[in-house]
Amino acid sequence: MSIGIRALVYLCLGITAEIFFTGIKALLRKEYCMPAHTTLWMFPIYGVLLPIGFEPLHIYIQHAHTIVRGIVYAVVILCVEYIAATVYIWICKKNPWEYVRGWHIHGKIRLDYFPLWFVFGLLVEATHTFLLRIHL
Repeated sequence: MSIGIRALVYLCLGITAEIFFTGIKALLRKEYCMPAHTTLWMFPIYGVLLPIGFEPLHIYIQHAHTIVRGIVYAVVILCVEYIAATVYIWICKKNPWEYVRGWHIHGKIRLDYFPLWFVFGLLVEATHTFLLRIHL
């Protein structure tokens, strides 16, 4: 399967997950219309970094225990999120997510989202495994 198709699959997965997550957060704030959002700047994160960065990482650590893989994915995602927020602030002069609650670092990442990134990393891993099987 071409990298373009894989990039499109990851892009759809990432944007859908982000929209779902922000909508659920709104619901928890009793915003029953569940407004959800993302930024177009996330398109290169999901559509480029996942196929060229995540796939090789997955192949490299695929034989490690699931918990180890999930921890690695969560740490890497938090690092990418921090860098992405830093670049976004440099370009747009504002923070894309402005974390002010929870265990945040400079408002750019939330450490209490670690379990969510753990699960998301394993979801992307399962998607990559599925895409490899389709190719065969």
